[in-house]
Amino acid sequence: MSEPIITQADIDLCKGSGELMRCPFCNSHAVSYGTKINRGTRWQVECDKTVSSKNKCTASIYATDEDHKVARAKAVEMWNRRAK
Repeated sequence: MSEPIITQADIDLCKGSGELMRCPFCNSHAVSYGTKINRGTRWQVECDKTVSSKNKCTASIYATDEDHKVARAKAVEMWNRRAK
């Protein structure tokens, strides 16, 4: 099992930076995290109700890249585009 990657941007996000738009399906908050894969990083953005809610939501999107910063930027951009 890979260890998750948490960046300062993710910590800021949890503190309410407003970088991620709300879930396009249930209007809940979104969470962002990355995991190392073969030669890079898989970065995922998902609804916070994906795991921790009685009323589950399965909204999720991910991007992969050799550079974790690029993977994160792609995933965040795709999530926010979809949320609009």
